[in-house]
Amino acid sequence: MDLIKEKKALLGALTGLAGVAIVVLLYIMFWGVLEPQEQFPARNISVSATGKAVAKPDIAVTSFSVVSEGTDIKAISDQNNETIGKAVSFLKEKGIDEKDIQTVEYNLSPVYSQKTYAPSAILSTPSVNMRTQPVSAPVIETTTAPTIVKYSLTQTVRVKIRDFTKTSEIIGALAPMGINKVSQISFGIDDPEVYRAQARAEAIEKAKAKAQVMAQQLGVSLGHLVSISEYAQDSGYQPMMSAVKSMGGYSEIAAPVAPSIEAGSQEVVVNANITYEIK
Repeated sequence: MDLIKEKKALLGALTGLAGVAIVVLLYIMFWGVLEPQEQFPARNISVSATGKAVAKPDIAVTSFSVVSEGTDIKAISDQNNETIGKAVSFLKEKGIDEKDIQTVEYNLSPVYSQKTYAPSAILSTPSVNMRTQPVSAPVIETTTAPTIVKYSLTQTVRVKIRDFTKTSEIIGALAPMGINKVSQISFGIDDPEVYRAQARAEAIEKAKAKAQVMAQQLGVSLGHLVSISEYAQDSGYQPMMSAVKSMGGYSEIAAPVAPSIEAGSQEVVVNANITYEIK
């Protein structure tokens, strides 16, 4: 009897050990062997620096519109399309490539009549001294529904000008053709990546030098590069508001003087962030 109990106890112990062994084996297979965690954060040096490249814009971007209004949709469409067609033909004659001319808006919408208001009758009310004084009642809005009185068609074309010697001539010639709205001119760089690369190289060199100086001051040595990131701050297109103002905005002026337009220069800025290990 005692022998049977001992065998059962031994079998139970062996079964328990086998269960523990299986659990450990499964853990190792799926989660790996436990490794001691670092008690201290990684020893790193992080630095940042800025690089700049000065670029001269090589494209001017502007847009112009024809706004036509009237009661006959076909008539205002024909007039609007004819005016835009003349302007586009003029651009091509001046050497503007087709790929640099783009229609960005064609919008036909109704124009409704304004809400009408009717004043109420003049009322009389006695004052404190019993004299009668006329008092105007508040204006009362009528319930007349707005009606379509005409239609407005706006067609807008955006153009890139690559030859800056023609910019003033092109802008100055638009109003006499019937263009009655010219948006601001913006100057930009067609391929900013060239200048970003220059600014990036400068930023990285500055960051590396800064890291070396910091390591020497701390009495440590730089190890492997851990990470590097960048952020470009190139300004893109630069608006030129004065060019639009000199056009007068609309074409009531028969022959406006061509505006004087200067492209200036732009800065392309790149920030580099670098992290090194400390030996």
